[in-house]
Amino acid sequence: MTCYCQSSEAFETCCAPFLEGQNAPTALKLMRSRFSAFVCHNAAYILSTELSSLHEGVTQKSLEDSLKNQRYVHLEAKAWGEDFVRFRATFFESNRCYVLDEHSHFVHQEGRWWYAKALDATISELTLSRNDPCPCQSGKKFKKCCNV
Repeated sequence: MTCYCQSSEAFETCCAPFLEGQNAPTALKLMRSRFSAFVCHNAAYILSTELSSLHEGVTQKSLEDSLKNQRYVHLEAKAWGEDFVRFRATFFESNRCYVLDEHSHFVHQEGRWWYAKALDATISELTLSRNDPCPCQSGKKFKKCCNV
C-alpha cells in the first residue's frame, strides 16, 4: 500500500516505522509521518511528536474524539528546509471539505525532531459539486470517490 503521505513509497517503509516509535530523521519526514498519523487517527503519535507546550489542555482522548469526525485525504509538501515545512493538507470534517495551508516550524532537541508550531496557517473550505475532480487527487470525480 502506498503511504498516506503521498511520498510514493510503501507505508510499511515510509511512515509506519515512525508511527511505531522510530525517530524521524528530518523535519520533512516528521511532518509526513504526522499527516499519516492524522489519517490513521493515531492521537498518541501526534501528541508525542510535538512540544508539550502545544498540547496544554489537549488530552489523547479529546484529540481522538476530534479525529473521529475528520478524514484526511491528501498531502502536498510545498517547500521545506532544515527546520520548516510548508504544506497543504486536504481533509473532510462533518461532510465538508477543507484545505489547511501551513508553514510549520520544527526543532531538533534531545536527538530527535519535534513539531514546534505553525508559523502561519489558514483553513479554507472547498465548495465541491458532484462532478468536480476529487480533492484526494485520485483522478476520479468527487461523486465516485470521496463523496461516497
